[in-house]
Amino acid sequence: MLLAVADTVSEGPGPQSIEAALDQIVDLPEPQQSVALERLCAAHPDQANRLRARYAAFRGLLDASALADVAAGGDVRPRLASDRTRAAVGEGPRAPAGEPDLVGPYRIVRKLGAGGMGAVYLAQQSQPFERTVALKLVKLGMDTDEVLKRFEFERQALALMSHDNIARVFDAGRTERGQPYFVMEYVPGTPLTEFADRHTLALEPRLALFLQVCAGVQHAHQRGVIHRVLKPANILVVEQDGRGVPKIIDFGLARATEQHVLDVTQLTTEGCMLGTPAYMSPEQTGMTGDEVDTRTDVYALGVILYELLTGELPFSNEELLADGYYQMARMIREVEPPRPSRRLAALAKDANPPARARSTTVSTLLRALRSDLDWIVMQALQKERHARYASVGEFAADVQRYLADEPVSATAPSTMYRARKLLKRYRVQAIAAVIVLVGLVAGLVVALVFYFDAARAEVETRKAKDRLDPPVLRGLEQEALNDLWPVHPDLVPRLQYWLQRAAGLRDRIGVQRAYLAEVEKRGQRSDAGLTFVSPEDAVDYTEFSRLIADFERFFAPAPTAKNVAGVTERLELARTLRERTVDEHRQEWDAARAAIAAADGVRASVLYRALALVPQLGLVPIGPDPESKLWEFYHPDSGEPGALPARDEKTGRVRMRPELGFVFVLLPGGTFTMGSDKAKDQAAEKDEMPAHEVTLAPFFLSKFECTQAQWKRLFDGDVPSHFSPEYKMPKGVSDATWTNPVEQVYWDEATNVCRRHRLDLPTEAQWEFACRAGATTVFAWGDDPEGLEQHDNVADRFAADKALGWPRFEDWSDGHLVHAPVGCFAPNAFGLHDMHGNVMEMCADAEMPYSTAVRPGNGLREEPKASHGALPAIRIARGGCWQFDRAFARCSNREEVRVRAASDLVGVRPALRVDADGR
Repeated sequence: MLLAVADTVSEGPGPQSIEAALDQIVDLPEPQQSVALERLCAAHPDQANRLRARYAAFRGLLDASALADVAAGGDVRPRLASDRTRAAVGEGPRAPAGEPDLVGPYRIVRKLGAGGMGAVYLAQQSQPFERTVALKLVKLGMDTDEVLKRFEFERQALALMSHDNIARVFDAGRTERGQPYFVMEYVPGTPLTEFADRHTLALEPRLALFLQVCAGVQHAHQRGVIHRVLKPANILVVEQDGRGVPKIIDFGLARATEQHVLDVTQLTTEGCMLGTPAYMSPEQTGMTGDEVDTRTDVYALGVILYELLTGELPFSNEELLADGYYQMARMIREVEPPRPSRRLAALAKDANPPARARSTTVSTLLRALRSDLDWIVMQALQKERHARYASVGEFAADVQRYLADEPVSATAPSTMYRARKLLKRYRVQAIAAVIVLVGLVAGLVVALVFYFDAARAEVETRKAKDRLDPPVLRGLEQEALNDLWPVHPDLVPRLQYWLQRAAGLRDRIGVQRAYLAEVEKRGQRSDAGLTFVSPEDAVDYTEFSRLIADFERFFAPAPTAKNVAGVTERLELARTLRERTVDEHRQEWDAARAAIAAADGVRASVLYRALALVPQLGLVPIGPDPESKLWEFYHPDSGEPGALPARDEKTGRVRMRPELGFVFVLLPGGTFTMGSDKAKDQAAEKDEMPAHEVTLAPFFLSKFECTQAQWKRLFDGDVPSHFSPEYKMPKGVSDATWTNPVEQVYWDEATNVCRRHRLDLPTEAQWEFACRAGATTVFAWGDDPEGLEQHDNVADRFAADKALGWPRFEDWSDGHLVHAPVGCFAPNAFGLHDMHGNVMEMCADAEMPYSTAVRPGNGLREEPKASHGALPAIRIARGGCWQFDRAFARCSNREEVRVRAASDLVGVRPALRVDADGR
C-alpha cells in the first residue's frame, strides 16, 4: 500500500500532494524508500531533480551548498556525496557506506529509524558514565543560530522535568556539519496503540494507560513545556514488573524546531511537511503557532483516546491528504468528526477486529462507548480551544470519573451549539438567505444581530481570559509550593527558570485590568454595591476580580511559599547557603571537626568514635554542651534573620527564644537495646517487645521540640495549635507562648514541611536511642518514675485540679495545665529536653512489629507494600505528654497516630542526616 503512494499522487492537484507523498516515503523502511522515490519521480519527471535533492537532504546526504545549487536550478546528480547517496535516490547501485560513527561524544551503534525531522540512532555514552541513549540527528537546514538558541532554551526546560512517564532529554548540541542533535533516554518500547492491540487490552486497562500518559503531559505543562506533536509513535510503552508503563518521547522538539506543520513557506519552499496531520489541532493549521497552548496537547490526546477506543482515527491521514493542503486545513478546522461509537458502528462487519483487539464483542463495545466516553472524547476534540478541557488534568479527571462510575463533566452538545457551528460553516450562504428574506424575517434578523454581538463579546472575553492563563499560574504556584525545595545551591537553576517563566505573566495583568474597567463602567453603583443589568457582566466582573486578585497575590511584595517574592527570597538563600553557613564560619567548623575527630579520651570524642565530619551545608557549629560534651549546631534558615543562639551564664545550656531556629545535637550513633521485656503492664507494653539490638549511624536531632514560632516560619501559614498565644488559659495559669511546642499537625504535613528544609522525622530507633541517652532502664535516669518531676511535663496534680481531674495523674504540681514552653525541664544525658513528656513526637515509621527488618544506618523499619501505592495510614509517636501519666513516659512506649488525624497531644522534633560529602 505504501509503495502505491506515487501512483495515487500522480493524479493529485499540485505540489502539496507530491510533497506529502515524499514525506510518507521518508517514513518507509529504508529498503523500500528508493523504489518508492523512483516511482514518484517517474510520475512527475519535471519535479524529479528537486524530489531527489529533498530526499537526499532528509537522509543527511547533501550539505547546504549542494542544496543551494539545486535550488538555483543545478542538477542534483553531480553533487551526490557518495555512491550510497546515488543508490539511495535511484541513480544506480554502488558500494554502501556506513552510518556516522560519532556524533559529538556519542558512539553510534545502529540506526533506529528516520522521519521528516531527521534520523534516530541508538548510541553509547562512555563519559562521564556509561549508558545507552537515543540520539536524534536533525536534518540539515535547521542549523541557524536562532534555531540553536531555541534548542538550548528548550533543553533547559526539558531537563527540569522528572516524571516516570516522560523520557528524559539528557543533552543537545550540533555536529561539525552544523546539524543539531538531541540525546534522549532510550526507550525500547512499543507505540501506545500497537501495545494495546498486541496485548488485546480491554477498555479499562487502555484507559489506565491513557491516564498515565495524561499524568506525564500534565507534569510537563506545569513546567511550561508543551509537546505539540503528541501521537502514538511518540508514546512508547515498556513492560515493567509485568505491567505497561508509557513513556512520552520528543517532548518540546516541535517547539525547538518551530514545526508549524502547515506553514505555507515550508510547504512551497522547503518542499516538506513536518508532523502527522491526523493528530494536529485546528490552531496548528494557522500560519503561525501563536495560538498554540496546553489545549493543543488536549486535542492530540483526544485523538489518541479516540484511536485507543475504536482502532480508528477521527480523520485518517489518507482523508486529510487526499485533496491537498488547503482542503486538509479546512477539514481540521471545520469538519466535525463522527463520535467514536458512530465511527465503530459505520464499520459494520469490519468492526469485529477492533472489538476482538479489545477482548469484547462489537455490541458490548458500542454500549461502552455511547454516552460518557463519546462526550469525553468529543469535548477534547472541540474546534475552539475554550470549548475543550481547560487542562490535561481536567481531561484525565473526567476519564477517572468514568472508571469510578461517577458523573462526568462532558455532556452532549446543545441544539444552540449545533446551530452556531452550522452558521459558522455556511456564513456566506446564511447572509444571502437573510438578504432575500429580510422583509419576512425582520424580527429574526434583529435577534441574530444581538446573538452574534453576544457571541463576539464572548469571544473577546475568552481571549482576555486566555491571555490571563490561570492554569499556568496555578501550575507555577504548585511547583513553587511542592517542588522547588529544599533550599540548596543545586536548586539555583530551577529557581531562576521558574522566575523567568513567572515574569512572562506580569504583563498580562494590564490587559485584564483594562477589560475589568470596561465591565465596571457598565455597572450601576448603589448602597447595595455594584450591580449589572447583564448577567454576563456580573459573572465577568466577579471572575475577573478574583483572577486579578490571584495574580496580584502572586506578585505581592510580601513573600509566601508560592509567590514570586517568596521564590526570589528562596533563590537568594540558595545562592548564599554555603557562604552563610560554611565559608563565614570556617574557624568554627575547623574547631568542631578537630574536636569530634580527636581520640584523646574526652567523653564526646570517644562517643563519636573519631567521626570525620565535613562541614554541613545549612548548619553552623555553636560548640559542645557543657554537660553532655556533645557538639551542637544551629539551623539559621528556620529562625529569624540574624538571630543566633546564646547560652545561659550559669548552666551553659542553650535557651530557646521565639526568634531562634532549630538547635541540633550531633548524636554519635552506635548499638543499643531497643524495646523492653519488662512487661509489668502487658496491655500497655505488648508492642514494645521483644527487646532487640539496633545499630545506628551518627545523626542530628533537635535539642527541643518544634516551637509554634518555628512552625509558623517553616509552614508559611497559621499555627494549627489548640494552645497558642491567642488561647487564654484559666486564671492563675500561665498562657501558652510562641516557644510552646506546636501540635494539631498532620503526619504527612509534618513530613512535607521537613522535606522542604532538608530535614526528616526521626525513625523510632533514632528517637529511642536519643531518649535513652545511653541508659538501659525504663527512663533515661533509671527505673524510678519520680525523676519525671524534674525532667518532663506529664499529667500531674496541678492539671488535675484545674481541669476537673485527670483519670490518672502524678502527685506533684508543675504549674502547667497543658504543654509547657520547650526546655523548661532538665535535659537528659545527651542534652535533649522534653523527651519523656510535654507532647508526644512523630516518627517516620509505619506501625509494624519489631520483627520487621530495619534499614542499615537510620534503623527505619521497611514499610510493607500497600495496595494502589498508598502510604500506610498508621504511624508511630514516641514519648509521653502533658495529659498522660508515667506509664506512657517510658523510653520504649509507642503510640499510634493516623496520617490525616491531628491531636493536641502530638508534636514534631526534626532530625537531620549527616551529609558525608558536605553537599
